[in-house]
Amino acid sequence: MQGTRFQLNDDMLSQTFKEYREVLYGYHSKGMDTFAEDQKKAKLLISAEILKLRALNSRGPIV
Repeated sequence: MQGTRFQLNDDMLSQTFKEYREVLYGYHSKGMDTFAEDQKKAKLLISAEILKLRALNSRGPIV
């Protein structure tokens, strides 16, 4: 099924994907942005977000 960009954005901003957005935000803002300053801390933050994503994925499809 092909959707439009509007549908993709609408889906991503819905409450259904809230936890997914939070994990992506944590990965990029907490993890990757910290990497230049403190690699060890950044790796811990990134691995924590990956574990959250794994748990989210193991619960099954979001929609």
